Amino acid sequence: PVRQFIDQVPNPSEQQLQVYFNKYKFQTPLFDNIGGIEYQSADPGFKMPHRVSVEYVKVGLDEVLAKVQDEVSEEEILAYYEEHKRRDEQMHAADDLPLPDPDSLDQADSAQEGHKEGSSANESAGSSANESAVPGSDRADAKQTGPQDTGPQEKAPDELPAQGGETDSSRSSREITLHFVHFSAPESEQEKKSPSPLIEANKETASGDENASEGENVAKPDASQAGATETPKSGSDQEARFKEPKYKPLDEVRDYIRQRVAAEKANAIIDAKFAAIRKRMNSFAAARQYADEDGIAIIKRPNFGELADKQGLRADSVQLRSAWYFQRDTDIGRSFQRQPRSQFNPYGSQQPYVDIVFGQMGEQSWWNVVETIDDENFRYLSWKTDEALTKTPKLEGAVREAVVRAWKEGSGRTEVKDTARFLARQRGEELAEALRGGATVAEVAAQQAGSRQLTTEAFSWLTSGSAPLANLFSQSQLRLSEIDGIDQAGPDFMQAAFVLGVGDVGVAMNHPQTHMYMIRITFQNKNSEVIQEEFLAHLEDPRTQQQIRSAAQLDWQLLSERWFDEINRSINLVWLNPAARFSR
Repeated sequence: PVRQFIDQVPNPSEQQLQVYFNKYKFQTPLFDNIGGIEYQSADPGFKMPHRVSVEYVKVGLDEVLAKVQDEVSEEEILAYYEEHKRRDEQMHAADDLPLPDPDSLDQADSAQEGHKEGSSANESAGSSANESAVPGSDRADAKQTGPQDTGPQEKAPDELPAQGGETDSSRSSREITLHFVHFSAPESEQEKKSPSPLIEANKETASGDENASEGENVAKPDASQAGATETPKSGSDQEARFKEPKYKPLDEVRDYIRQRVAAEKANAIIDAKFAAIRKRMNSFAAARQYADEDGIAIIKRPNFGELADKQGLRADSVQLRSAWYFQRDTDIGRSFQRQPRSQFNPYGSQQPYVDIVFGQMGEQSWWNVVETIDDENFRYLSWKTDEALTKTPKLEGAVREAVVRAWKEGSGRTEVKDTARFLARQRGEELAEALRGGATVAEVAAQQAGSRQLTTEAFSWLTSGSAPLANLFSQSQLRLSEIDGIDQAGPDFMQAAFVLGVGDVGVAMNHPQTHMYMIRITFQNKNSEVIQEEFLAHLEDPRTQQQIRSAAQLDWQLLSERWFDEINRSINLVWLNPAARFSR
């Protein structure tokens, strides 16, 4: 840690400290968004950010579920099965579609060939009269028995002259054979006994044709009309056509149903506990609106801890912290509210807890009960109890101590040797040299106070994540990987790590420059030659092109950042209000 070297840096003079404070007092702590990841900036900001205080209770849904799981009765399981089996697909049996018989495919080929020959015969019948028929062929018979010419007619699309000199033989050479296979459920006995309305209609039409005279035109049933007559006329026919799905036996889904019933019971228990606390808090919030120091007495605030104890829950609190602290260092700060599906959000959405408590400012937002949940199935009930808006502090007290510490660390100070960051890097190079000389990582860690040995899992420089996208048609964007055990690694750490080979040693700082790391590579799944070969082999792949564009955007962001910083240094540019400088 860089803080281990702060005591080795001399204190600044009063003038140095005042100039340093004036430079950064108008900006809140900075954060760099690099590739979709928020990192603390290496530059300081002394303006006090928006902070809030909250009280909350936390309940583990899985813990309550484990307690009530054995209390689920057989009657509850049976009732859940009967009530939910229609719409819960977990209880539906898989449909066993019968595969077609190979002999039926051969028969389909024969029927298709016969249809193809008949179509060719019809084409020959409509061709030029000077075409000679092949004796004894089906095509010649079809020509002789074809319809008589009754005058000029438009040519069918198949009889139009081919474009680009295309001949009949070249057109026929592109014909393919299609196999049409129809899968359906077996017919019920009722369907087998009662013919469909369409068959009955055809029978009536056929009997009408026999009674009609030869010169009389008999109307044929239109295709659209025939399709309309297929609709069942009675409720029994409709029930026969729309069958109820097959369900798994109760014994097969018993454990699944037990889990579902237990989850409902656990949520109901938590809902009841939260409702009791919510009722008291809402009553206080409503009564407080009518409280007046000059008139009505101020309503006494309920003891949140006692309310939680009465419900068998444990209360906790966070005092005046920023949104970054909530997200990074508290469990409730990583919770969220699930938003329902809507026309514009067909998959639903999540509203982070920090957006809720920091989005509304002022005392009108205090004491409002907020309920959230996190990814680990913990439920939270909280309310805001205090708030401090952004303000420019004075160089005194705790603020002065923080400014001195930042100055000695080297935040915002470049190319200066009397900083803790410079001393940490210097010490890191010494320890890295010891690693190259044969010392073990444990031995090196023991040589420096505050150091410890870490072993990471395999990681990549960039990643698109492993979770599928909610929108299947959108393209995933690359972002910097996050490494367990490495605090905000950032691009400089990745650059230093991926130039090394297996067994090589290097040094790198994380993005906020709070820690110096000595690195030894122990595993690499691909060397540089393999990476280059795979890259060139897939260069024309659209997915590779998209990844290249995404990676280029990250490089451009870092390049523009360095470019602006270099301009500031080259012309000694000083921002009177650093918060208004070029967007980072």
